[in-house]
Amino acid sequence: MRIARFSASEAPGTRTAHGSAQTSPSQEKRPILNRSAEACQSVSECGSMSRNHASGGMSMAPTRRRFLSTVSAAAAGAGMARSARAAEALQSDARMPSQAEMEAVYTDRRNWGRWGDDDQKGAVNLVTAEKSAAAARLVRNGRRVSMSRVFEPEQHFIRKSPRPSGAGACVDYLGFIYHGQTVTHIDALCHMWDVDGMWGGRDPDEGVTTQGAQWGAVDAWKDGIVTKGVLLDVPRHRSEPYVEPDRPVHGWELEEIAESEGVSVEPGVALLVYSGKDAFVRAGGEYAGGDRPGLSATCAKFIRDHDVALLGWDMMDARPDPYNLAFPMHGVLFNFGVALLDNALLEPLAGACAEENRYEFMFMGLPLNIARGTGSPTNPIAMF
Repeated sequence: MRIARFSASEAPGTRTAHGSAQTSPSQEKRPILNRSAEACQSVSECGSMSRNHASGGMSMAPTRRRFLSTVSAAAAGAGMARSARAAEALQSDARMPSQAEMEAVYTDRRNWGRWGDDDQKGAVNLVTAEKSAAAARLVRNGRRVSMSRVFEPEQHFIRKSPRPSGAGACVDYLGFIYHGQTVTHIDALCHMWDVDGMWGGRDPDEGVTTQGAQWGAVDAWKDGIVTKGVLLDVPRHRSEPYVEPDRPVHGWELEEIAESEGVSVEPGVALLVYSGKDAFVRAGGEYAGGDRPGLSATCAKFIRDHDVALLGWDMMDARPDPYNLAFPMHGVLFNFGVALLDNALLEPLAGACAEENRYEFMFMGLPLNIARGTGSPTNPIAMF
C-alpha cells in the first residue's frame, strides 16, 4: 500500500514510485476542482465504452461518439449556466469563504495520519467506549425512531419449498445497488477520492480493485457506530417546509441552529441534518441530477471544527456549487474520515424531536459486515 505524505514543500499531484505526491508550487490545491463533472456524468449515464485491447485506448462506434459529444456539450453548457449563477451567490454574501479559503478547509485540515498511517476507521475513532456509554444515558423513555427508507430492491426473487403435512418454507434473493438516492446506506471511506488519493492518501488503483475495496472498506465499522446523535432541523429554524434550491444550508447556519436548539455538537457525535427532502418532493420538487437543494460546501468547516464522526442527511451536496469542487460535501468522507449516512429518512425523527422537546438522543448505526464493501444498506435507529 502506498501512503501520500505531504510536507510544506510538497503539493498534491503526480505520485512517485513510493506513492508520495509532488508537484510544482503552482499546482498546489488543485485536486478538489471539478472542471468537467457534467460531461463525465453524461457519459456515464449514456453507456459504457469498450476497451480497445490492441491499442490500449478506448473505442466507440461513430454514432455513439457523436451522440455522447452532443450530450456532453449540452451538459457542459448547462453546467456553465449553473456555475455562473453559483458564482453570483458566492459574491452576494460576505460570509462566504473565498475560493482559496474553501479549498484550504479540505487540503489543509485533512485527518490523514491522525490515527496512524494504517487507520481505516477515520473519525469513527472518536466514538470511544465512553462516548457510547454516555449516549446510552440519554435514553429516558425508550422511544425508538428508524431513519431508514422503505427498501425496495431492484431484484427480488422468492423460492417456496413445501414440506409434508402442509408445512413449508421460503427464501429470497435480493439484487440491488445501495449507493444513490433510493436506499438508506452508509458510505465507507473507500467510496470516493480525489487526485490526492483515497482516505489516508492511498492510491485508489491499489485501494479498490475488481476484487473489492482493499482499503477503507465498510467492515472497518463492523462493531457499529453507537454514539450521541444530534438533529439540526433546518426547516424549523427557517420557519419553512423545506430547503429551497436557491438557499442551500451553510455552515454558519448549522452553528445558529445548534445554539437555538440548545445542543452541543461535540467530538464523536452523529450529526443528522434535516432539510425537508420528502416535503420538497411532495410539493413537486425534483431531487435527482442537475440543480438541487442541500448542504453548501461551507458546512465542511463546521463538520471539521466539531470533529463530527458521522454525518447523516436527507438532502446531500447542494448543486450548483459556487466553488466547483469535485465533492462539495462528500469530501468530508475521504478528507476527514467522516462516515456518511446517505438518503436518510429524517422527517419522522424531526417530528419525534419536536414532540420530545429535545434534539439529542442515542444514535445506533449498524452497517452490515460486508467484506471489502464500499458501503452498506442500514436501518439506523434513534432512541430517546
